[in-house]
This record gives sequence, C-alpha cells and structure tokens, in this order.
Amino acid sequence: MTANILQFLDKYVDRDEEQGITLCKENAALRYGLWAGDRRPRHRGVDYRELGVSIGPKEGAYLPKALDLVKERGIRVMQLNFDPMSSKIEDAQQGSQYRALGCVVFIEVMQYPKLPLQVREWTLRNETFLAKGLLRHPYPPLQATDNEAKPIKVSFVVPPTVVVRHLAPFIGIWSAEECTWVMQGTSDFDYKRDTRTVTFSTQHLSCMAIIQERGFDVPYEEWCLVPMSDSEVMFVVEGRRRGEISDREVQILVRENRCRVVSPDEPELDSLRDSWYTPATLLRHLADSGYNFTFTDKDAEYFPDVLPKSKKMELRAYEDIAHFCSVYAFASSKHNAARAGLQPCIACEDPTLGLFRMSKAMRPEGQETPFKPDNDDTNWWTIRYGTGSCVATRCEEASDSADLRAADEQASHLNLFMCRSADPESASEVRRRYDNGNLLLHQAVYEILCLTRPLSFG
Repeated sequence: MTANILQFLDKYVDRDEEQGITLCKENAALRYGLWAGDRRPRHRGVDYRELGVSIGPKEGAYLPKALDLVKERGIRVMQLNFDPMSSKIEDAQQGSQYRALGCVVFIEVMQYPKLPLQVREWTLRNETFLAKGLLRHPYPPLQATDNEAKPIKVSFVVPPTVVVRHLAPFIGIWSAEECTWVMQGTSDFDYKRDTRTVTFSTQHLSCMAIIQERGFDVPYEEWCLVPMSDSEVMFVVEGRRRGEISDREVQILVRENRCRVVSPDEPELDSLRDSWYTPATLLRHLADSGYNFTFTDKDAEYFPDVLPKSKKMELRAYEDIAHFCSVYAFASSKHNAARAGLQPCIACEDPTLGLFRMSKAMRPEGQETPFKPDNDDTNWWTIRYGTGSCVATRCEEASDSADLRAADEQASHLNLFMCRSADPESASEVRRRYDNGNLLLHQAVYEILCLTRPLSFG
C-alpha cells in the first residue's frame, strides 16, 4: 500500500501545495500514518493528529538536517497492538531481558520517486523498483556525525489495553544484530496518565516499543489452585513484591477448557474479564497488557536467583496436580526456591526436585464455593516431588528450614494418586473422584501450569 501511494503521490498532492499530505488510517490491529510530498526546505515536525502521534525536534525549531527530508523523503508511522518481533526471538532460541507489550511502533524514513512530468495530456512517470518496493533510510545515517544526528522527540498514545506499571513507560529499540529489544538510544520518558500520552527522546527512527522486564513478576511471590466446583478452578499468582503501585495478584478462572481474568480490575483488562479464551491465548493477551507469566529456560539467565526445574519433573507434577485440581487445593511452598531469610534446602539447588503444598482434605462434593483451607500447617501436606517419586513430607511453611523427610505414616510413591490412595480409609473416594474428573478442566489447568511453570519461577 505504501509503495503504491508513494508511486502515485501526484494523485494526492497538489503541485502548487508545498506542504504535501498526511494520511492517517486505523483499524483494530494497526494505526497507519504517512507524511510525504512536503517541498518546504525545513520542517518543524510531523503531527499525525488523528493517530495521536507526533515527531518533532528535541533541540531547536526544526527537525535535524540529517533526515534529508528535502530529497523526496517522507515518514511512515505504523503502530501495532502486538509484537511481530517475538517470533524472531523464538526462532533464534535465545532468551531476552525485555518483552515488548502490545504497543509496537515503526517510524521510518521512506524514499519516494520524483513527481512525474506532465507534457500536455501525457503523464511521464518513472518506473523504478520503488513502484513495487520500499526504500528505507536509517536514522541516524551511517556516516552522520553526532552534531548531525540529533535526538528527535516522539510522542504517541498508549493503547487502551496496555497497563503502564511504571511511573512512565520505557521505550526500547529493536536491534536486528542482537535480535532483541535494547534500551540504548532512548531517554527523557514522560507519561500523562489522563491522556495516556507517552513522550520521549530517541536517536533512532526504526522499530520501537513499550517494553518491560520480561521477568518483572519473577520470582512469583505465591501461587495457588483453588477448587470452585467440579468444573471450575481459580488459578491465583502473585508476582514479585516490590512495595510499589505495580504489585498485583492475578486471578484466572478456569471453566472446563476456557479461562478468563477475574482480577486485577484495571480497565485495560476489561476484554480479558468479559470473554473466555484458551489458556495460551489468555496468557499471551495478559503478557501484551503487562502481566507476563510465560518464560523459557533461556529467559532465566536474566532472572537472579532463579534455577529452572527439570522439564521432566515439572510435566509429571503438573499432570498430577491437574488431575486433582477440582478435588484438592494446591499452593506454593516458600521452601521450593531460594528466599531471603530462609535456610536453603536441597530442593532449591536440585532441578529434579520441586516442593508444593496440597490440602489434606478434599473439597466437599457438590460445594460451589471456593475451597481453600486456612494456611495453618495442620491443613496442608508439603509434597516433595521428583522425576520418579513423590512423598508428603514433614516440612512446615511456618518454619525457616525445610524438613524433607517423609511425614509419619507416609511413604514414597510414583505419583500423587498412589500417595493419596495409599490410605485405606480414603482410597475408594480418591479413586472415584479421580476417575470422574472433568477431563476438559484437567487439560486446561495442565496447560496453564506448563506455560506459567510455577515450580521453576515461583
């Protein structure tokens, strides 16, 4: 589309008009602006008023000469509500320190052909590769000096689905060489919450985005699975506590094979509270909004004091938990990972071991209210889960050290089902509830646990 407009720019620009055109279009996924055909020798800035995007000089009254806007050049702006670069990071099989939220902006200097000659009733138009392709000019130019490539002031409106969890958004630049988002080259961040307008200075015109630390909520402070009914479970995860306005607890209601957000109640998450999604889709939308709970082992290189667990152990544990998710309550154990003030235990350093808590009592059948026993240690087992066995231990949440020996009258078994059915008094009830579970609910909870990996990042 851009190439076609630039090729036939004379159809949009009056030959007697020096200011050229400023086109603005938008739909649900894209906001598009194109400024071209301006023949004035100097330019104070470009204002895409309908899009809420503006580009101007940081210093002085005019845009830097290094843009060379007098040489048949224009500026294109595209604002997307998704990150098209994330697939490149995945393809490179590398971790990343930052994640782009649902606000990626391309600002590019575009070359357009010379206007055609008009000879009587004939229009003589040059047919070059620009007729079907685009030529982008980098800024700063490759040979530009610091005095020539001056910073540019940019402002745009943050989409209504993005939660700004800092005082002002941080803007990152896409580095094609490193295949990741970097913070270099942007500064002077300012954010007006009433208009949701972010303003910043940049030395680069390229692909940029509102970025956030990928591990902003890592390690999880707490997580739990609360049975609500035979077909509903609440997954609750609280990100790392910082003592700031950004601290949040996220609640996700799972109903059979779909889920939706219950809290937090920010207006940016309205659509995620009003509609049901598959687990992967909901978590992707949450991450685009500013709540990221999906990571890879490579990402963990940027998370201090986080040691990812064995995938084999995690998958077995999550499958076991999912099978009992509507029968027992499950919760995190503070002894699973290193924490300040606690004596480290073997589970912190051994990636093949995970610790989590499981309620001793089962949810009363037919109960339609949340089932989560009090945090008193008498109501919970702390499960030591390995790649080939699991056991209820003597470990207590109230203690600063972890006793991972088997609890009285408890023995090591292959999985949770065998652990809970070893008691002859409850064996038949455990088997009956296990066999009659909601398979769609089990699969959805299993997917959420596999994606959020609470044993590794909690």
